[in-house]
Amino acid sequence: MNRLTFWNNGETTLAGSISDSATSITLTDKVALFGSTVDDHPEASMLATITHPSTTDIEIVRILGTSDGTNYKIKRYLDGLDQTTALAWPSGSKISARVTAGMLNAFSQSPRLQHFPAIVRDENLVGSLAPGNSTTPVVIYTHSVDLGTPPSWAASTTYAHGDIVIPTTPNGHQYRMCSSSGFPDSGTSSGTEPTWGSDTEIADGTARWLRSTLTTGTGVRFRLASGEAYAPAVFMFVDEVGFISRTVTASGAPSVSIGSSASATLFANATSLTEITAAKRIHRIASTVSSSVDEIRFLLTTAATGGRCVGQFYAKGIVVQDGLTA
Repeated sequence: MNRLTFWNNGETTLAGSISDSATSITLTDKVALFGSTVDDHPEASMLATITHPSTTDIEIVRILGTSDGTNYKIKRYLDGLDQTTALAWPSGSKISARVTAGMLNAFSQSPRLQHFPAIVRDENLVGSLAPGNSTTPVVIYTHSVDLGTPPSWAASTTYAHGDIVIPTTPNGHQYRMCSSSGFPDSGTSSGTEPTWGSDTEIADGTARWLRSTLTTGTGVRFRLASGEAYAPAVFMFVDEVGFISRTVTASGAPSVSIGSSASATLFANATSLTEITAAKRIHRIASTVSSSVDEIRFLLTTAATGGRCVGQFYAKGIVVQDGLTA
């Protein structure tokens, strides 16, 4: 996925001129524009507005990741309310992190419905709750995983954003494609298989692979508490966990365990996902656990047989922010 990141009052200038067909920019001071947020989060991007005193025109661009720490890829001709014409801009043009109509329009506005804000990321809670003590109903879900048999990596192959592979010599991990731009474009693998090693992010041609470990250790997990000094104490009361399928070719159901850092089987112990018989199905597991957790772990105990079983784990419940940790 490609999520937006934000930085208060971010602003800098273009270090060089760009044409109306340019696909990258160099910034005078990248930290002044977006801190290190785009670099720190490889799947993040930022909307920015380019202006210059010589014209009343503006251009809204999406700034993506960088491979060298200097040149940043940009996406132009954005869709919807943020669509502007790509223009040539001189060196010194101002580029600012402004609020845009498309950005605001993306936020949910459903006051008549029970609203469960979705929080997406497999390591830490994304976003924050209201200031002070607060209680918020949420649905959290992981990135896509394959509980069956993913295909092996192939050389010089075009992969879509989110495609999952395993090395030609399996190493216990699977890898999800995220294009080197950080934007959900396709990517093409190189002619030689990368060295998978122990890195969580693998460069491969214009593709980039993010590692998932489903069968050992902590599995795929959510950590709700950051552990930082003076950070809010965040914990969750879980009502339901489960799996939502996207692509299913397997004939035999997988089994999973879902738990916490204290108990790997707190919510499910080698439970067979018998409801996952086709795409766009859900297997729900109700929770009667009264204690709170600050981490949720999803482990594959038995893989689906006879093909693939791609989808996302989820958990639903109430997240509580309660004061500070220190």
